[in-house]
Amino acid sequence: WKVASEAFTNLGTTANTEEADELQTKAGTTSWINMGTKDEDHRSLYGIIIMNPKSHGASDEAVFKVPSEQVFATVSVKGPGSTTTATGTGIKKVVPVTNAVAKLDTEVSLPVGKHLVLVGGPAVNKLTAQALGLTYPTYGSSGLLPFAQGEGYVGLTDGVLEIGKYAVVVAGWEAGDTRNACSVLQQFGTFATQLDGNMAVKVTSVSASGITPVTS
Repeated sequence: WKVASEAFTNLGTTANTEEADELQTKAGTTSWINMGTKDEDHRSLYGIIIMNPKSHGASDEAVFKVPSEQVFATVSVKGPGSTTTATGTGIKKVVPVTNAVAKLDTEVSLPVGKHLVLVGGPAVNKLTAQALGLTYPTYGSSGLLPFAQGEGYVGLTDGVLEIGKYAVVVAGWEAGDTRNACSVLQQFGTFATQLDGNMAVKVTSVSASGITPVTS
């Protein structure tokens, strides 16, 4: 805001003009994204809706819709064919993925501008090692892994591989442990109570009792 005579006179440097840096949102933990000239509504990670910044910025105002509690989304990815259902004011749509989305770690060059799901431990996946702050390769015998023998692992990192992007690490001591961790993530709705609010969990079986938070 610009202030004159102890009163707000306009939003940004110039009155009655939308400017990119007059409205910003947080990206990750250290950077900001200019929103002032975006010409459509945007939703923040918390669920706050920023109403058409460009239109409102031209009138020296910023308009928000703030939910009573944090908003979450459930996203489903399915094969060929799609189904759309409407419930109340919401629309659920299953969109077929027709292009390749899986890549080897050696095929990925950062930054990619996308959120990532990393499958495989730091002994076999260099991106997993980087996300966990380990050198590649790091084996279980090092004692540095956040999981032990007989355990799978699902962990969320924020801005570690790329500012403003999340990476979900799905790994395990053995292949079977990694498979269990993948199954838990795949069945997120079933295990939402065990996963909700935890940045990382250990998995010993595909069951509620087999999922425990990582506390350190």
